Amino acid sequence: IIKMIVNKELIIDYLKSNQENIINDIRCLVEIPSIRDESTTDINQPFGIEIRNAFDKLIQIAKDKDFVVKDFDGYAIHIEYGEGEEVVGVLNHIDVVPIYNKELWKSKPFKVCQKDNYLYGRGVNDNKGPLIGILYALLFLRELNEKPKRKIRLIVGGAEETTWECMEHYFSVNEQPKFAFSPDGNFPIVNGEKGILYFNLRKKIDKDKFRNHNLVDIKSNKEDGFVCNKIEAVFKTNDKKDLVESLAYYTEIEELEEGKVLVRYTGERALSRNPHRSYNCAFSLAKDLEKIKKLNDKGVIIRDILNSYFTDDNHGKKLGIYKEDVDMGVSTICIMSIFLEKNELNMKIDFRYPKGISWEFITNRINEIGKKENLIVDIYKDLKLLYVKPDSELINKLSNAYKQGFGKEAELFTKGAASYARVLKNGVAFGPTIEGDNPNSHQANENISIDTLYKAIEVYIYALYSLAFQ
Repeated sequence: IIKMIVNKELIIDYLKSNQENIINDIRCLVEIPSIRDESTTDINQPFGIEIRNAFDKLIQIAKDKDFVVKDFDGYAIHIEYGEGEEVVGVLNHIDVVPIYNKELWKSKPFKVCQKDNYLYGRGVNDNKGPLIGILYALLFLRELNEKPKRKIRLIVGGAEETTWECMEHYFSVNEQPKFAFSPDGNFPIVNGEKGILYFNLRKKIDKDKFRNHNLVDIKSNKEDGFVCNKIEAVFKTNDKKDLVESLAYYTEIEELEEGKVLVRYTGERALSRNPHRSYNCAFSLAKDLEKIKKLNDKGVIIRDILNSYFTDDNHGKKLGIYKEDVDMGVSTICIMSIFLEKNELNMKIDFRYPKGISWEFITNRINEIGKKENLIVDIYKDLKLLYVKPDSELINKLSNAYKQGFGKEAELFTKGAASYARVLKNGVAFGPTIEGDNPNSHQANENISIDTLYKAIEVYIYALYSLAFQ
């Protein structure tokens, strides 16, 4: 248990006296739409002008509080407190995902809306709110006038939501921390993060024999990171009545000109890392293609690929890459999008896997299927898994901090999500989300409870004191 110099009453009084400052600093960062923009890259702004602007605002906030700040060419910055050879790291990010469905927002995404003890806005949870929370945890520790044994670095990257070269750049010139965590996950402690592969499957279908019913076009939602939940398929048919009577899994049918029929399929919107929590409408398309007699070659090829390797399978069994691990759970697979345009099938797939199955086995198997089906396989996102053993010193210290804050033992668990903890040799995701919260990260109406934020700051104070001072 942390020394009594860091006591709950002192922290609560500190948070109350700084409530307006904390929310204002979060507000300043959220107002900057720090979405990656390749069209405005330049020297010291490799991810575009808005991410550069957000870094500059954070630097100003930190310097106004008399912290030492260092900028690493616009890829990342760190805010430092204390001295010592060893480092305790806290990894956050300043970038955010785009606003995919503005019409679903009940407030302006880039203006903090405070309502019913919640903050709403893009980044309030992922990850600007926790970032400011850590800054105020450092302020509290500095005011104790006790010298830490290890320096604390708040490390902030600019490309967590995209390609992560921010961390590659940062750690090319900085040492790995002895202990570290990323406040970009859940409480209690995320000691496991599944490996992630995003891959593209493409196939040219130049030869096509037309029959009674002919699939000619497929369009779906394009967003990476989400279950495919909207598909429009166009058929050219010689018998509309027969086609319509063959279909069973569609949402809506619309007759077009020249013997064409538009068939819409709707699933449930959800993150692609949790495909089992929704329904993928690519399965509905596949099942209807199975029911259509006298289907053209394109339709047959797409039907067979879907049904052989994906339909009704959220875990990769049909592809032969399923894995279940006692510590980290089961693998997941998800079709994120599917298109048939200009005689080319294009499918984007999200696969996440626990320990116990190798990257080499997975990629070899995917490439084997690609060769068998004449599919071009492109891996375009590749994050290795993270697993920190429960008996490590880091887990012990974070568990004690959690227990002091919440009054109960910390449980360890695995997520399919990705945090900066993956770039660390000894780090995990640690808060801020508490069971029962629904922060809507990456979705409309992103939010964080002020109570959750303040509880997180309290626990982070305990954790940083234990990691850096003891």
